[in-house]
Amino acid sequence: METSETLNKHSRPAFPVAGLQNVFSFQVLLGATLALGVLLTTTSAGSGRLFAEGDVWWHVATGESILSTGHVPRVDPYSFTAHGNPWLAYEWLGEMVMALAVRLDSLQGLQILLVLLSVMLVLLTYCYALLRTRNPLGSAAAVAILLQVEQPMFTLRPQMLGYIFLMLTLISLDLFKQERLKSLWFLPVLFAVWVNTHGSFVLGLFFLACYWAGGLVGLQWGNLRADRWPQAKRRHLLLVSLLSGLAVLLTPYGARLAAYPFQLMHSQPLNVFFVVEWRQLDLSTWWGQAFLLLVLAWIAAQVISPIVYPLEIIAPLLAVTYECFIHNRFLLLFVPLFAPVLATYLARLLPAYNAAKESYAMNAVFIVAILAGGIALMPSNRKLQETLRRAYPVGAVDYLRAHPMDSGMFNNDHWGGFLIWSLGPQHQVFIDGRLDIYEYAGVLADYISIARADQSAFVLLQKYAVRACLLPREGPLVAKLAGSSEWEKAYEDDHSVIFLRRAMNASRQELQRRNWQSAKTRLDVAAFLPEPSRFYTNEEQRK
Repeated sequence: METSETLNKHSRPAFPVAGLQNVFSFQVLLGATLALGVLLTTTSAGSGRLFAEGDVWWHVATGESILSTGHVPRVDPYSFTAHGNPWLAYEWLGEMVMALAVRLDSLQGLQILLVLLSVMLVLLTYCYALLRTRNPLGSAAAVAILLQVEQPMFTLRPQMLGYIFLMLTLISLDLFKQERLKSLWFLPVLFAVWVNTHGSFVLGLFFLACYWAGGLVGLQWGNLRADRWPQAKRRHLLLVSLLSGLAVLLTPYGARLAAYPFQLMHSQPLNVFFVVEWRQLDLSTWWGQAFLLLVLAWIAAQVISPIVYPLEIIAPLLAVTYECFIHNRFLLLFVPLFAPVLATYLARLLPAYNAAKESYAMNAVFIVAILAGGIALMPSNRKLQETLRRAYPVGAVDYLRAHPMDSGMFNNDHWGGFLIWSLGPQHQVFIDGRLDIYEYAGVLADYISIARADQSAFVLLQKYAVRACLLPREGPLVAKLAGSSEWEKAYEDDHSVIFLRRAMNASRQELQRRNWQSAKTRLDVAAFLPEPSRFYTNEEQRK
């Protein structure tokens, strides 16, 4: 990547695939070391990555439902506020994978799946950087540094599979550019799986278009280069791109699944505003600061010692870098695109790899030790249960099992998925992480008002005939309910509290009904600053 020639060598990849010595090569040792770092990140007691995301549980419940019935859901079965409304399980294939992991070994199965997906994503990023730079040490160092930026996004959701598919697409496109023409033919099949797994398939189509456009012209302008491809090569990529575009229509929901990512951005403004990952990058966080430092260092390095970029690489990278400042979620896309750039600069500082001096026996010892250590570090189901109890209202769920309440209970969105998973469809929730259906039904705006304990909170609780509230111990609604004569505390532990509505006489119920009919509730989105619950652990919420 020092020049356009080293960035786009038309030669075979630097990582061979045959021979026992290749299994214990220095490149593999570096990959194993990266994998160990990912495992430590995703399994350490302090990180709690498996339990950081409340959506895990309704994903698992949906996958289990599909495995049991053989059908994808088409209406909401889990809530009493949007029950029966149309619903697309737009990540149904990924949800089945998660449900299979639970069937394999309960919580430990989920933990193993999270580790495997995170390791695969990091190793594919390493392979992509190695493919573009031919420098194993620089590539591994770049990925290790960038791990600090992307590790907060290592949560168990179908999006992890989506970004793995994206890395496979980028690697295939780069191999194709290096005259490995057969590398693209599996992409239509990949896109058929991808569209049923996660909406990030649109990014794959975007990169196909970028590579095709990059081969239309030949130019050298400053540090920007584009190589004009032969017409047959452009037609090859165009054909694969068209087949991949048609493949995204192969879903149980037809074209509606392929259109969903665009609906999210244009038809769900409150959802996008409410979810932390779609908000502006918070530069007070350590990962936000790490990202900003990398961008500033990149600008300085480009001024001092510039490198040449292919058009099809730099255009998406600049667009994604800008989007990272606007939306946190793009950090996971920035990492693989920036890894070859960072690896190129690091390669200038690090010693070159010398295969003649390599000790395969020593590499084998370290690789085996890393694998053994990784297996030993995996937490047991008992330890995961203890962590789960600290992160979710397990005690309150036990109380609800002893005192069943099919519906009519208010809960926060972060705990909704856990209630679906632990109490089954018999207990219908007020809300969960499927914010799209709640926004369409008008429930999300009402939920925000209730959670903020606005003046209309009690009226809205009456609107939905809420008879109980399960809440974290601290919060504005807890204080409001505790000070009301209409509510009494039925359960409390160190983590959660349950309030029950006291019985009211008929005249009082009629008065509240009339108050609701005359109330006009309005949400001022511009002034709304919600508590970021969906993508934070409960400890972080309390802070």
